[in-house]
Amino acid sequence: MNVLLVDDQRAITESLKKNIRWEVVPVKRVFTASSAKEAKMVLRNFPVDVLVTDIEMPEEDGLALFQWAKENLPDIEGLFLTSHADFEYARKAMHMGGFDYILQPVRPGDVEEALLTIYETIKNKKEMKRLESEWEKVQEQKNNILDGLLLKVKLDKKDAANRLYESFPDIFRMNPAHSIIYPILVHIVRWKSAQQIWEEKLLRLVFSNVMEELFETAAGNVAVSSLSEERYWILLAVEKGRIDSSFYHHRIEEFYNFIEENMDFQIAVYPAGETTGRDFIGLYESLSRRAGQNRRRSGGVIWEDTEQTGSGTDGEDDAVELAKKYIAKSLNKNISRKSVAEQVHLNEEYFSRLFRQQTGLTFKDYVLTEKMNAAKKLLRNSKLSISIIASKVGYDNFSHFSKMFKKLTNQTPQEYRKGS
Repeated sequence: MNVLLVDDQRAITESLKKNIRWEVVPVKRVFTASSAKEAKMVLRNFPVDVLVTDIEMPEEDGLALFQWAKENLPDIEGLFLTSHADFEYARKAMHMGGFDYILQPVRPGDVEEALLTIYETIKNKKEMKRLESEWEKVQEQKNNILDGLLLKVKLDKKDAANRLYESFPDIFRMNPAHSIIYPILVHIVRWKSAQQIWEEKLLRLVFSNVMEELFETAAGNVAVSSLSEERYWILLAVEKGRIDSSFYHHRIEEFYNFIEENMDFQIAVYPAGETTGRDFIGLYESLSRRAGQNRRRSGGVIWEDTEQTGSGTDGEDDAVELAKKYIAKSLNKNISRKSVAEQVHLNEEYFSRLFRQQTGLTFKDYVLTEKMNAAKKLLRNSKLSISIIASKVGYDNFSHFSKMFKKLTNQTPQEYRKGS
């Protein structure tokens, strides 16, 4: 731990540096400064863990110095020296994250005691960061292995996928004979605000944290993966005998309710029953089929397969069809990708990718094609003026309409009408 002593009376900093038993704290390096300006120079150039500063200093006081230090070095701790027993000083110091304050004249023993307490605080914070870093690495490793499992499924490597699935209790550091795995498929069916989509890493973290907390009493262990848009696979492992079917159902419902109440998106959850390994392929196909039956992209926990209706393999097909119908009815308007995405309750970026995947065209190109097809029909079958036809397909500017029409057909509207 490194310490910076700051006081406009250099005799005080020198006295503290000489009389405090730094090896007891323990402190590796001690820096001194006689002004806030000098202290900032030290803080910019050397690693400092604790700022010990006088509050009453000319030009810039210790509270302002510590505030600056916190803005630039968020982990720094503060210990304040003051000659006034003024609670307002203490309140300001604590509000900024300062650790403590000591009345002057300062006794070295008081500073030693305060620094020992700060040292323990810093040590605990570093340990927490270390544990968090290790947890993140372990979690990332589990997620990566689940990524590999899903990739094997997509590549139709069934035997390899099932072998990897069977090994998950070992990956979770659980006894295979005393553990149960619950595969769960989570589908983000719509974004409530149609704003920027969350990063996949953040979504994995949310699902993992919420699920592990809900199943903490059953020593729940979780991996989360996603290899397709908006769908997340969760493998939940628990110790045998720690939960029953009722508990499992209740916690899954709580998982859905938490996401519904606290997040910017709505989900559909497709849980499998307990398994002891072997056939992940069957479970994958079963849950994927159940999700595909949710044509209307309804939110909730869906425990059983439902009767399939309509066409397509997924509710996403219906979203694109609805978008196409909306576009067809709105050709006289300036149609934006955002407005159509909101109509079908999808995130704008995701809708754009899905629309291109389903139609083979970008949203912009599709709308242009539909507008010009409608314009061609009117040019062939009506005597409306070209300016009126332009307005009927959403163009207020006649020259822009003509330019776009020629871009798509290699003819001006007048040439097209003459040749029809």
